[in-house]
Amino acid sequence: MRTKSALAITLLALTFGFIGFYIFNRSTSLEKKSATALRLQQEEDEQEEGGIKRRLYEWKMLHDPATGEIPRDAQRKDLALLATIKARQSKPGFRQTINNTYTAAGPSQNGGRTRTVAYDMRNNGVMLAAGVTGGIYRSTDGGSSWTYVSPVSDVRIVTCMAQDPRPGFQDTWYAGTGELLGASAAYPNAFVPGYGIYKSTDNGLTWTKLSSTIISSAREGFDSIFDMVFNIQVDGSGTVYAAILNYIIRSSNGGTSWGLVLNETGELENPDQQIENMITDIVISKPGVVPVRYYACFSGRNRDRDTAGVWTSTTGAFGTWTRIGHSDQVAGWRAYSNTTDANGDYTGGWGKTVLAVSPSNSNILYVMYQNAFSASLSVPEADLFRADLTNFPTVTWSANRGPNLQATRNVPLSSGGGTQTKYMETQGGYNMLLAVHPTNPNIVIAGGVNLFRSTDGFSTTGTFIGGLTATNYSDPNEAVHVDFHSFAFHPSITNRVVVGSDGGLAVTNDITAGTVLWGGLGNQYQTLQYYHVAIDPAAGSLTFGGGAQDNSTTYRDSKGFLNGSGLQTPVDANDHYVLIGGDGGSVALTSGAGTNQYFFGSVQEGSVYRIFANGAASALSGDLKPTGAQSEFITYFHLDPDNTNVMYYAGLNSLYRTTNATTVSASGWTQMTGVASTLTGNIFSLATSRGTYNGSSSHLYIGTSNGRIYRLTDPRDAAPSAIPVNITPSALASSTSSLVREIAVNPRNPDTVLAVVSNYGVASAFWTGNATSASPTWQLVEGNIASASFRTCAIVATTTGVEYYVGTSIGLFSTTTINGASTNWTMEGPPVLQGAIVNDLALRTSDNTLLIGTHGNGMFYTTIGNVPTAVPDVIVNDKRFITSVFPTVITNDINFRTGTIAGIRNIHLRVMNMSGQILLQKTQGYQAGTVQLGNLSTGTYLLEIWSDDRKYKHLQQFVKAK
Repeated sequence: MRTKSALAITLLALTFGFIGFYIFNRSTSLEKKSATALRLQQEEDEQEEGGIKRRLYEWKMLHDPATGEIPRDAQRKDLALLATIKARQSKPGFRQTINNTYTAAGPSQNGGRTRTVAYDMRNNGVMLAAGVTGGIYRSTDGGSSWTYVSPVSDVRIVTCMAQDPRPGFQDTWYAGTGELLGASAAYPNAFVPGYGIYKSTDNGLTWTKLSSTIISSAREGFDSIFDMVFNIQVDGSGTVYAAILNYIIRSSNGGTSWGLVLNETGELENPDQQIENMITDIVISKPGVVPVRYYACFSGRNRDRDTAGVWTSTTGAFGTWTRIGHSDQVAGWRAYSNTTDANGDYTGGWGKTVLAVSPSNSNILYVMYQNAFSASLSVPEADLFRADLTNFPTVTWSANRGPNLQATRNVPLSSGGGTQTKYMETQGGYNMLLAVHPTNPNIVIAGGVNLFRSTDGFSTTGTFIGGLTATNYSDPNEAVHVDFHSFAFHPSITNRVVVGSDGGLAVTNDITAGTVLWGGLGNQYQTLQYYHVAIDPAAGSLTFGGGAQDNSTTYRDSKGFLNGSGLQTPVDANDHYVLIGGDGGSVALTSGAGTNQYFFGSVQEGSVYRIFANGAASALSGDLKPTGAQSEFITYFHLDPDNTNVMYYAGLNSLYRTTNATTVSASGWTQMTGVASTLTGNIFSLATSRGTYNGSSSHLYIGTSNGRIYRLTDPRDAAPSAIPVNITPSALASSTSSLVREIAVNPRNPDTVLAVVSNYGVASAFWTGNATSASPTWQLVEGNIASASFRTCAIVATTTGVEYYVGTSIGLFSTTTINGASTNWTMEGPPVLQGAIVNDLALRTSDNTLLIGTHGNGMFYTTIGNVPTAVPDVIVNDKRFITSVFPTVITNDINFRTGTIAGIRNIHLRVMNMSGQILLQKTQGYQAGTVQLGNLSTGTYLLEIWSDDRKYKHLQQFVKAK
């Protein structure tokens, strides 16, 4: 949710000409040092409200306008559609119309949000980890490299896993799915269901969903009690325990069936209870350590007061559990309360609770729960207790050690220096990590936004060992990231521990060291979540950029423009530099054909920065955000890919323009007042017609959050007061909250436009062949993937025709034929792309290289067919081509007269209704003629006439009378 990065140049850096940007990459070696470079490290202490704004942004993209909510069954329907498509394409004889080869483009050394990581207890080289929306990855070399192993056509939101500890059964693993807090695309539902538990019987190589966990609970609002699996544990007898919504359950037959262990007695999704109050946890003492102890907990804001708290058992069976932790039992424990104030904030009680049992002493338990405080008030957001069950049933509880969940952070000089007290920040329970050392029950790690360590069980304040940049710990390759979720201690090297965070995986060989040394552990762990991507306009270049969730702006520097800048050399071709900071948004690159390149990146809520990549002269601009502009959470701008000094910035419903992108400052933009006076929704997509700029033949297409598409002609030179034309499809016009997420223009023809809407429950894909006409006719082209969320699109011209691509919530799809509601889309890509959330596409027309940005699996690229010979820009309604079309109100025939342009041999005619359906088409010589239309029904139609060289086009709307 937060990241450590520089957002602006300090006065000191400007004065002495230091390299003006913060940049880092990951390394697979603990010993590899980054090159000496002065880096700006102004920390981004994003407040919790940033997470709310992120979810609101994603809610705008995905909610069903009819209900105002993201459908709770959206993902289930996506998976069902994905399975259907996969089954169809797997049948013998299925012929793929387009068969591109896709290549991973990283980032190869830094991953995304990671909820779970584990070692194989027998073979320490085998590790498993899962990125949220990225799926399961497996390593056979101790984390030095990773391979994607998630099931194709199934959910990728994996949040916990456990191995069967019994000798002879240790190839068996279980993995739980579903993310309740902080999930992307979760507002206001605040969760993404996972739908069940996976099982592997070949040590994590392959996984299948347990059929017993794909059930209907017949409870309103939830399809299954397995929608959220918070934790999985396996005891020494092979019995599997799962902490799910308001239940602790177990299976003694490998997941074939389940029995109740503990439960809240009210109904699931009781109207008096919020879903975040149904969180549970389960931990079991390490096999071989006696006595065997099971511990479980329920949120203290659970509606059932008699269930809330911490429980224990020595057998794990139903009816054997004793509650040991509650406000009625433990001094200093928060009083039970599940009430909220007028703003919906909890005023007391305790919320999400996590447990950690000492591996070396099963009688020692640590409990950390979310309290109702805010770290902004200089207090920790969690309480911590230690329980000793040595003399059970007497339980000895410590006093509340929560006030000690703080540490002194030594701020680097590049960020101003000095010290700062950081308090435990849980961000509403989003990040809560609690771990006990394998052999020393007093060494405890507690993680939230930052990572703290204690050698006395937090009897005193902790030590700052990770998170925001600090000199307390050593992290030469910037491997450790903020927002901690998961951990795994090495089975035999007791001080070696891996942590999972919003930045992937990091490892230290000695968690007890005075200065903890961190290294990267993410080689080929490709799990970054992109919002937008960009491609170098220079033909043949594999330089890419991307703006990622909580992972800043990444730069794949294939031409080495940053060589000599004093920064660490990338580990491999797919190792990206990470620049600027925060949540990345839009990105853009100017041509990198020479020895330098300008690269534009952005930060949440509007900031834009320009990086000049030119070796030792590399530098970062100040914030380029237009003076007075506002912005969505994810900053959006558009750099004309064929005229890269022209940039447009989306300031909510306002548009700002510059024709000097490589030199513009915040005060140098021109506000397009005519756009602001016309638009009522916020701008979410911009697309320019392709090719050399050509005045009135050039267009800017604008998509908004209230279901509108506009066209602005001559956008570079138009007067600021120029009014854009509303060209919204009629099937979209009735919606006031459908979000037009992306628009694509045919590289050879500005009249051919594809637009996609990302919301569920609405018409989502539209195509027109006459976008520059006064009233374009659109076809609805969702076809066989209508129920998916459409995120992005591209139109690619080849020597054999035109190909269309859409990125969706279930992968990348293509077609060569637009045919209205019957348009047939085919799934593209290797297994890792099939089912991935494809958030953005960037096309380079000079060599038809298409860059794919996913929200969970990084970047991929492909080169598509052969690029057709360029043709001049289309000239519309030139009287030298067609002098007249008449009459415009007909009863039978319509006539046309040709002009005198030399070189045209044939013309192509077609008649369409206002929905874009082609009713008649024919080809004839370039001469005057008549089209017989007496059989048409009464209504309005469009006649389209093309020259055979596709250079000229004439459009005429007409009415058929009775």
